Amino acid sequence: MKKADLKKKKLGEVLLEGGLISKGQLEEALQLQRRTRRRLGRVLVDLGYVDEMDLCNTMSKQLNIPLADLDKNPPEEEAVAKISEEKAREKGVIPVRIVGTELILAMSNPLDWMTIQEVEFASGMKVNVAIAPESAILRAIDRSVGIEEIKEDAGSGLPEAADIDISKIAVEGFGTDINSLYRAAEFPPVVQTFSALLADALNAGATDLHLDPRDKYVQVRIRVDGALRNTIRYPRRAHDALTARAKALTRLDMANRTMPQEGSNRVSLGGRDISIRVSTLPTQNGESVLVSLAEESREVLDIGKLGLGDEIRRKISSLVHKGQGLILISGLKGSGRTSTLYSLLQLIGSDTLSIVAIGTAKKYTLSKVKEVALNEPAGFGMSMAISSALKHDPDVLATGEIRDTKTAAAVIEAAMDGKLVISVIDSTDAASALVRLSSMGISSFSMRSAITGVLAQKLLKGICPGCRESLETSNLTAIRDLPELKGAYTGTGCKKCGGTGIKGRIAVFELLTMDNNLVKALSSDEFSENNIRYAAQHSGHATMFQDAWAKVATGDITVEEALTLRPG
Repeated sequence: MKKADLKKKKLGEVLLEGGLISKGQLEEALQLQRRTRRRLGRVLVDLGYVDEMDLCNTMSKQLNIPLADLDKNPPEEEAVAKISEEKAREKGVIPVRIVGTELILAMSNPLDWMTIQEVEFASGMKVNVAIAPESAILRAIDRSVGIEEIKEDAGSGLPEAADIDISKIAVEGFGTDINSLYRAAEFPPVVQTFSALLADALNAGATDLHLDPRDKYVQVRIRVDGALRNTIRYPRRAHDALTARAKALTRLDMANRTMPQEGSNRVSLGGRDISIRVSTLPTQNGESVLVSLAEESREVLDIGKLGLGDEIRRKISSLVHKGQGLILISGLKGSGRTSTLYSLLQLIGSDTLSIVAIGTAKKYTLSKVKEVALNEPAGFGMSMAISSALKHDPDVLATGEIRDTKTAAAVIEAAMDGKLVISVIDSTDAASALVRLSSMGISSFSMRSAITGVLAQKLLKGICPGCRESLETSNLTAIRDLPELKGAYTGTGCKKCGGTGIKGRIAVFELLTMDNNLVKALSSDEFSENNIRYAAQHSGHATMFQDAWAKVATGDITVEEALTLRPG
């Protein structure tokens, strides 16, 4: 059929003429289309009135337009590049190949004359159309930008999620009133889709799942080995429902869409217990949703497997076995602080001691530890929990992050009362941890009296062992002031690491102990991070950069990663 004739045709008319749908079904679909603004063909498929392939076969026969099998005959790269990925997704089309001066365009609705004109304008070529199911077109677009490659490398460990069609959520047409949002949160396709997103993230070893609303779609991203990866996209119309599900799981206010919120919960997924923390952030395009993931009840790492150097491991073990004083574990969120904390608790290894952990992330289980959960909305915060726990006369007290003056004062007091206290603090290194305590109002005298050591850590990107190759080091050591290097490696990229050369995270550490030099630095009228670092250097304490540099030689991390910690 000529283009001029195609202009006069409408999809509903063609399907009626082909006997594929009835007038009543067409009217219902048109009403739903006006409400949801989805393509008519997709609405008819979602309503169950037509099958995608039946729809394509009928149009092909009625309009005399060829079918395109995009799975067997993938589009050519040169053709795909003629229009943007955003345009292809928005219009549900993909260029297949170039024949002379013509561009063959696969469309789910070849009667969409406006789209044909837009593609001709964008590509600068004359367009001839072919027919393909919308789902096949979207799969082809995913392949063209490498999305399927990422999903194939997701790994295993959970049952495969059902093949959920997110369009079933969008076509439902949920409103944004509170009743609609509650209904959306329990709608089976919404529940299944959100679970599938979590499962894919966990299978990939992700620590975070991001649902980022853009202008015309929502981009799903996962953080693996410290780097963000794009995975799938879904329609903006489905986002309110999926956001409602995330909020329902973590008891957030569904009606509040203009203020940031944060909540947490424990869920079971594929037989695995998962701790999730949901954070929402209002943006111009809608609420951005971050889901932090942590599997519960993982085996606590033996201290020898944390990656501590021999000297640091010996010193930290000595501090733990002293049985009193405050040990601070310093690092930023996601640096593995909780893993280290539980490894130190396991190191204590005595059933004759009373150990209480307060407000620590629920990632691990130790039978000898009494874990206390916080309930801040009810007024049971960290400082009150510490005060309550001390009435039970614990020998060892472990706490989550020190965030305020009351908590800082409580852990200092407990340590000065003869308890062994292990606490987490948010700072980039050991020196800044002490300055952070000072900013919370803790006096230098209290720090000198209570703190026995500060163990700081950071996670760096590891080299993929599947594609690791050695490098020539003679040129590297020529860099001014760079320490001597006995070996260096890089990852060249392989299927196991998705072509990145990166696999896993490697912890690097530094440990400050309260020796005479550090006491003097803290005793000065205005102590600073630089003074503390100078005192540590004078005492022979190794820095995180030195630890990282040693791990370059063993092939754990690259030179570039280690240099991110280089002073100055």
